[in-house]
Amino acid sequence: MTAGRDRLGKDVHATVAGTSELPEDVIIMAPVYRQLGEQELVAVRCRIETFPGEQRLQLRPFPGEIDAAFEHAMGSIRERLFQDLKDSIRIYYGEP
Repeated sequence: MTAGRDRLGKDVHATVAGTSELPEDVIIMAPVYRQLGEQELVAVRCRIETFPGEQRLQLRPFPGEIDAAFEHAMGSIRERLFQDLKDSIRIYYGEP
């Protein structure tokens, strides 16, 4: 099967199933950590996969998006710790 034929088949199937108005990807805002005080929302870009026969859809993060979200959250925590505690303790980040 070639990529062009696969895409054409998806387009036809989406039109028939009524899902052609959905975008191919979406950015969701989600919390990385659930702990109290760590409720910052981080953008995660996901591909939308539809399953018309099952009347459902699935959000699948693009490669590297989850790692980037964790890195962003850790950077945010690090920055707040540095601002609040820089004069009282040493702050290290990463592996020893």
